[in-house]
Amino acid sequence: MALKEFRQLGIAFSVDGFDIPRFAVRRRLDAPGQFDLLIEDPIAGPFPLDERFRLEIRVLGQGCSRVIDLMDVKQEILSRLQANGLEISADALRPVEGQKKEDQASRAKEILYRAGIPCLEEAARDETGCIQSGLILYVPRLLQARIRLRRAGFRQSLEVTSALQDPETGLWIELLERPCDRKD
Repeated sequence: MALKEFRQLGIAFSVDGFDIPRFAVRRRLDAPGQFDLLIEDPIAGPFPLDERFRLEIRVLGQGCSRVIDLMDVKQEILSRLQANGLEISADALRPVEGQKKEDQASRAKEILYRAGIPCLEEAARDETGCIQSGLILYVPRLLQARIRLRRAGFRQSLEVTSALQDPETGLWIELLERPCDRKD
């Protein structure tokens, strides 16, 4: 994923009060001609923004920031990219292998991110090491993460106590506790 700096566009950007320095774009599979705006969290990794986030934008050199909706952010980025002679590469707008699972996992990662719970993602594997349909999310606070996801409608597995299912996507997510070491 080719990341661009917001400062290259002369703007500062924040999501739910957190400054976000870099972004990327990815073509939407469900809407031809549209794209997702992805931000990168140092712990959670990249995920697409949606209307549930509180977005703020500030022109560098000016003191006030303003709340802006997602559609306006996308239009602002496109116009500033064009004005600065930068382009969104055709590769960034092509779907990548595994994008569907990434989109499915982004809902759980977004819920945890908004709750201030970092997570690391890993593909679920069976005993032979083959990748299964599901994900493992490592979190530093297992109980808090489970509570947040259950409140968001994730269903508890009857067979595996550490697994939850996203009712919107059907994706199984196994939560495991592991301290997240941040390297700044």
